[in-house]
Amino acid sequence: MGGWKLSKEKFERCKKEAVEKTVEKFFPDIEGKKKMGLVQVF
Repeated sequence: MGGWKLSKEKFERCKKEAVEKTVEKFFPDIEGKKKMGLVQVF
């Protein structure tokens, strides 16, 4: 089976996007610094 490789930079970018979308979905009323704090935890 062939595998695929993902650069560390692309992995980090994809992870950040996934976390941002998840925070937005589950915490839509949180704004500003609080939202950024949640995103930075991950």
